[in-house]
Amino acid sequence: MLQLNKVSTANKKIPIKESFWWVFLSVVMLLLSIFPYSIDYFAEKLNIAYSPSLLFICFRNSKLISELQLKIIDLSQELAILRGKNRKN
Repeated sequence: MLQLNKVSTANKKIPIKESFWWVFLSVVMLLLSIFPYSIDYFAEKLNIAYSPSLLFICFRNSKLISELQLKIIDLSQELAILRGKNRKN
């Protein structure tokens, strides 16, 4: 997992800041594999009927947030370029 994280960060698919969350989630996954019934406990507290879906929700949201942050950066840079061109005219 750490090697995959290093490759993804090197290819700029996820920001460095987000890669630390993936490492943290890897440790959580390790703990969940040692204590498998803990996921059932958390899912029950959050009123989630199928406990493995809790993991899917966490990973899916993390990936979506990373993608949206990259889009915001791209749009901000594009906006700055357009404003710069507009000021010259």
